[in-house]
Amino acid sequence: MIFTTVSQMFDHVTNQFLSKELYFYKKENNWIGLAGSEIRSTVKDIAFGLQSLGIGKGSNVSLLSNNSPRWAMSDYGIICSGAATVSVYPTLIASQVEYILNNSESKVVFAENQEQMQKVMESWGNCPNLQYAVVMDDSNTDSDERIFNFMEETWRHYY
Repeated sequence: MIFTTVSQMFDHVTNQFLSKELYFYKKENNWIGLAGSEIRSTVKDIAFGLQSLGIGKGSNVSLLSNNSPRWAMSDYGIICSGAATVSVYPTLIASQVEYILNNSESKVVFAENQEQMQKVMESWGNCPNLQYAVVMDDSNTDSDERIFNFMEETWRHYY
């Protein structure tokens, strides 16, 4: 089969393997698998969640994280929303993160954890296009309405 977009490829592959574990991550000493159906659902929630925030075609969204299943699902969610992914190395310092966020005109940043989120917070005031942040390990306790946890339903579900 020939695909013309990454979104089409993602849709086809995950639909073909709904019950098969496609992504794996290690928790403590055990490998945990995520089935195609769970991945599809999460990516759909991210894509529609971004669209509900006004993020879509022509928007850039940054990913400030190491590779993980949540990184991959966020990337596919960004792509499926119509936006473009801007990868940001998690080893960069705050001023370098700020430069990339500004140069890319990113409207949203997905930050792996509080360490990465701290870099975003140090830069946010100098990033006029940055509207929202998503903390991928669900460790956000800040009451700032612009910051969401990855699994938080208030942004991931469309209405």
